[in-house]
Amino acid sequence: MRRRSMICLMFLLCTANAQAQEDTHSANYVMTGCHIFLDQPESVTPLDAFLSGNCVGLVVGVKAMAGATHLICVPDQSTSTQAVKVVVRYIDAPPGRTHEPFVRLAFDAMHAAWPCKK
Repeated sequence: MRRRSMICLMFLLCTANAQAQEDTHSANYVMTGCHIFLDQPESVTPLDAFLSGNCVGLVVGVKAMAGATHLICVPDQSTSTQAVKVVVRYIDAPPGRTHEPFVRLAFDAMHAAWPCKK
């Protein structure tokens, strides 16, 4: 019994360590929620809802901040869904960058799609 307890404890420590090291700011992590948001599956778990909301919140935040500082010129009629599509398309194109911060890639995506004319 003691040996079984030790094995369970070791397993829990190893999995907790692996989860603690996940980079929740990376595009790799956030893109899961973006795909959930765009795919709109029939049933959504609470985790799916959180991940989806996290993606949309980050995209809307980048869009608002960059737009307010005139770093990007987002059309007035654009929606949050369109902005998420722009970001997903950009990040999915070169898959080698998903380890980078999501916010940086989201800005790059919107800047490429909606540059300000000088």
